Amino acid sequence: MQRVPLRDRRRDALTARLLGNVWRKRKVAERTLQAQVERLVGVLGWLPFHIPANVVVCERCGHKNLRAVRRGFPDLMLVRTERLPPGPIRFIELKTMSGTLDADQRHVHALLRRSGVAVDTIKPNELDRLLEILHDY
Repeated sequence: MQRVPLRDRRRDALTARLLGNVWRKRKVAERTLQAQVERLVGVLGWLPFHIPANVVVCERCGHKNLRAVRRGFPDLMLVRTERLPPGPIRFIELKTMSGTLDADQRHVHALLRRSGVAVDTIKPNELDRLLEILHDY
């Protein structure tokens, strides 16, 4: 049996405490995934900013209020806070296991990448990739 390095065991234990079993489930709501990712990135020294949907429906009357956020903008903007001056900005798009990027999202993500900003799409089964992305900066 191969031994897991202590650093990896600590990271796995921290992740398990923060996220519970959400990363192991097959069906995870994007809202649940986002809450867990926001907790995790905060612990790892990133400040998450949620970019809200561009349509808000009034609960009382059902009227749709449009916001000035363009369709396709990533779910989270992350700013590294452990460094002075603050580190780079990253964008994270969260998707369910069966979710895919729509045309607006692909367009906006391409524009952001051409501007030199990192944009990643994360699904519930990609915890290791997310941790790798967050530790690389």
